[in-house]
Amino acid sequence: MIDLSVKKFRLNTLILFLFLLFSNCTSNSTEGEKHIFYVNQKLLSEESYTSSNFTFNTPKGWVLVNPKDSINLVFLSPIDSSMMLVNITNKFDPMGFSKPQYAEFTNNGINFQQNVYQNSIAVVFDIKIKKNNDSLSLYYAVPRIRMNENMTNIESSMGSLRFD
Repeated sequence: MIDLSVKKFRLNTLILFLFLLFSNCTSNSTEGEKHIFYVNQKLLSEESYTSSNFTFNTPKGWVLVNPKDSINLVFLSPIDSSMMLVNITNKFDPMGFSKPQYAEFTNNGINFQQNVYQNSIAVVFDIKIKKNNDSLSLYYAVPRIRMNENMTNIESSMGSLRFD
């Protein structure tokens, strides 16, 4: 019975986060700079990475596993194998995942399109980012049982995104 309560709590937490994210969505107009992400600098790596004219920080402690590939970047968490994929050319295969939850929003003048896929094992954030004619693709994949622990790290990393 306790295991079911914990699963419901985690699912409710995820739904609450997504609701808050959706409720803060803005139109694609660039009137003023609106920030919808709470960025906790303590949760981010000190090193910034640049790809497609966008600069970002990964969650703290996540390690770049393919430093020789300057286009497709892969970062892994040594704690729970969570990952961040940047501009990976292979499309995410949603087979085995629920229908995605879709959202569009703008943060700091950058447009985001997000699909969140879930199954009993993982939660995957498939994010397309655009500013002017430049675009970037990000995937964050985390084990479902560690979703709550990773949510603020992912939010801070997404919020750290800047256009150069």
